Amino acid sequence: MEGIYKRFADRQDFLECALDWISKGNIDNYMSLHRKDHNISELKTYFNTVIDWASGVFTDVESEMCGLEWGQFYELYHKKPYHPKKVSDDVKELYADSYIKNRRGVFDQKT
Repeated sequence: MEGIYKRFADRQDFLECALDWISKGNIDNYMSLHRKDHNISELKTYFNTVIDWASGVFTDVESEMCGLEWGQFYELYHKKPYHPKKVSDDVKELYADSYIKNRRGVFDQKT
């Protein structure tokens, strides 16, 4: 039974994350505006768009990428063209730099 609750909690986390991204951090307002919607297609499409964009830019998955504000990154950077091979090479170079103390900072300048 514990596994069922864990899966439910994971789904709730995904839903909250998707809502946070699409609402730009104002989930209550978004929910109010969409309370009569008959489905969640818009939410699913936006969530998948952000994930697809991030997957296209970053071909390597690093543990430090978990929990970053991908919705904000998408809004800020999705119109800029990136070359995934160059991004991957740049990430590897930064990871090898002894001056980089916080590897999350490679992806998120706020950290």
